[in-house]
Amino acid sequence: MNEEDVAFAEPGTGASPDYRSLDPNHLKLDRLLGGIFAAIVSCIVVIGLVVGAMVNAPLGFGFAVAVVLAVLAIVFLVWAGLIYPGFAYRHASWRLSPHGLEIRRGVWWRHRIVVPRSRIQHSDIEQGPLQRSFGIATLIVHTAGTKNSSVRLEGLAAKTAESL
Repeated sequence: MNEEDVAFAEPGTGASPDYRSLDPNHLKLDRLLGGIFAAIVSCIVVIGLVVGAMVNAPLGFGFAVAVVLAVLAIVFLVWAGLIYPGFAYRHASWRLSPHGLEIRRGVWWRHRIVVPRSRIQHSDIEQGPLQRSFGIATLIVHTAGTKNSSVRLEGLAAKTAESL
């Protein structure tokens, strides 16, 4: 395997061992937030169906279509909130190389971001209350330039973010 194959190898395949995955607590937090969002929106959809059924006494074809669409919406919300974060987590990785900070992410559209060491101006660490409770942080690397002048790396262990 040549150097180019290693540089573009998928995370988790063992082809590029120096890439590190995000903290597993990041996946837990994403699933928690996605599950809460899916539950709230699903409750609103179900309440809307119940109110619609009460207002319209003779339930017709339109109500049946609304029920089918509501079920599809709930299935999509559960997938987007609980299953998709696992795919995103598996396809996100980072490493420090001689060139600088390299970040790979994306399930359908893959992104590879390289921040050269010479372009890094400063860095920040950001933690919301939920991130603090899960022990994770977001590293923000500010670079020289105007377009994409800051790069965010979410889901790092707080100690890792501080050491970087």
